[in-house]
Order: sequence, then structure tokens, then C-alpha cells
Amino acid sequence: MELEKARRKIDEIDLKITKLLNKRFKIAVEIGEYKGRHGLPVFDSGRENELLTKIALCADMGFENYMQLVYMSILSCSKEIQKSIAGCEE
Repeated sequence: MELEKARRKIDEIDLKITKLLNKRFKIAVEIGEYKGRHGLPVFDSGRENELLTKIALCADMGFENYMQLVYMSILSCSKEIQKSIAGCEE
């Protein structure tokens, strides 16, 4: 595969990922609002562990750790969004 063609494919994928992350972060805002109204903590270790396990199981062989690293970053951003909306720390 030619380099420029591969890069165009990655650009297309990145655009899709960006659109999906925008949707995910908007939902994180809604969750932050809910948690703020109900006095719930932002961090839910059980939910986070469940998600990271599911991600590792869905990843192609050899990519499990990389996928978990990406998702840990996404989860960190989501928690920051929720904290700013809910007006609380963890």
C-alpha cells in the first residue's frame, strides 16, 4: 500500500473517531449533570474496570494494551468533563 493512500485512509478513520468522541463527550456532559443533581461521585471504579475489560476482549490480538491505553485517556477526559459539569472532584 502506498504511503499517501494509507494516510488518506487514516484521515478518514480519524474523522469518524472525532465525530464519535464528540458524541461521547456530549453524553459525558449529560452524565455529569445527572451526577451533580443526585450528589453522585464522578469516578465509578466498577464501571471503569468493566469497560476496560470489555475493550480488551474486543480488541484484535496484540492490540489489547494499546486499546486500553487509548480508553484510559478517553475515560480521563470524560471524568474531567463530568467534574466540570457536576461541580465536584472524584
